[in-house]
Amino acid sequence: MGLLKPGVTIPLTDIQQITIYRIKHNLITTRATLNVYYTEDGTKKKTAIAQAFNKKGIQNIYNEIEQIINSSRY
Repeated sequence: MGLLKPGVTIPLTDIQQITIYRIKHNLITTRATLNVYYTEDGTKKKTAIAQAFNKKGIQNIYNEIEQIINSSRY
């Protein structure tokens, strides 16, 4: 997403949580964002790693990231 901010490289071991955040207007989802929470130098930070107009595209990216994280732990 590094359009306004520089890109961030996050080691898999530093990832604490991944969340899907949706913004709705009149019961219609207008934006979905995939956020990752990680620690850097002892402080908790957050960055958005993907954006879409609906949750389905974000959910697919989330599932792929979870597979990568789970396969790297073994």
